[in-house]
Amino acid sequence: MFIAPVIATWVHRPGSIVMGPAAAAWHGAPVPPLEHVDIWTDQLGDGIRDRIKPHRVPLASWEVERVGTFGGAPALVVHRDRAWRDALAWLPFDDSLDLSAWLSAHEQFDRDGIERALHEHPGLVGNRQLRRLLDATVNGAFSVAERKGHDSLRAAGITGWLANIQVRDEIGIVGRADIFFDDVQLDVEIDGRAAHERRADEDRARDNRMHASGRTVLRFPARVALYEPDRFVSTVRTTLATLRARR
Repeated sequence: MFIAPVIATWVHRPGSIVMGPAAAAWHGAPVPPLEHVDIWTDQLGDGIRDRIKPHRVPLASWEVERVGTFGGAPALVVHRDRAWRDALAWLPFDDSLDLSAWLSAHEQFDRDGIERALHEHPGLVGNRQLRRLLDATVNGAFSVAERKGHDSLRAAGITGWLANIQVRDEIGIVGRADIFFDDVQLDVEIDGRAAHERRADEDRARDNRMHASGRTVLRFPARVALYEPDRFVSTVRTTLATLRARR
């Protein structure tokens, strides 16, 4: 869905280096619908034209990949790590949080990656948002709904859980649990906004692996954690009691 604008950019702007959210989409990340495609340029541009937005920013040669050819010109896109960095820095903040959750869950670009990017690219456009992202996720919550869920559990005196913890099965890494009760192997997932809506099949496959490995999964829409905290807490509390009674 989001690859067509990237290909159109290579066709209409031969040799363009695609970056930002469009590059992240090319590499497989769930991003919001693209209003424009960001490209790198070594000249000052004149703003957005034909849904293409040029950027004059530092870009090392090793950060660029050739992924094909269109009209005899190379199809160029920035490397994954640079795509992740720029997408997180340039997207609206809530979308950046959603993307950060996805990247962390897929072991692609976690908080260490963000800190490394800040160290390697001081003064780069978007660094302020990256620092804000680090501050917002310091306790393991990657969305407003997750933070609300954490706060609700703490207010209800429910303890013994870890946030954003890696979970594995016999095959390998299943993903990261939003909230995980290790004593009863309970995974509590709070879906983000658009990102989760676009990856329902992936979430089901993940949950099936969790169940197959003997774990229990509770999955809540963001609206429940945000606007129905009593229901959220009650469901978690009841499930914990049931699982602990079986031990």
